[in-house]
Amino acid sequence: MDNYQFAIGFPNHLPPKRNDIYVSSKRSVKSLLKRADKLLIEETKVKQINVYALGKAINKAIDFALDLQEKYCNQLKLTTSTSTVELFDEYQPKTEDLEPITQKRYNSAIHIKITRKYNFQIPQNQQITTSQNKKN
Repeated sequence: MDNYQFAIGFPNHLPPKRNDIYVSSKRSVKSLLKRADKLLIEETKVKQINVYALGKAINKAIDFALDLQEKYCNQLKLTTSTSTVELFDEYQPKTEDLEPITQKRYNSAIHIKITRKYNFQIPQNQQITTSQNKKN
């Protein structure tokens, strides 16, 4: 593989909807909470938030969902499912005499459905407490 350069790795999935949140290892929990707040408070027609993460971002997705549930005083229902997804990595040749290569691999995934409970109310205290803050 010395003659190739990694170009892109991607899972096969549908285009994101406005109520989908994709968690990556680079995205902060604070920005995830801000996005979820907007969906829960400002966009009242949104009945469910879908949180997706792959691989090492799974722990961050779980921390985010639990932080959100705590922030809203357990007024949110979390439904979690895990799976294994196919990923396709594409390698571009560094020289013109070689063809691009696509390799298939598998990775763990999580999908967390976050829904409001029947008597959902916005808490008076909107202070964000994250599990990262608790550890420090």
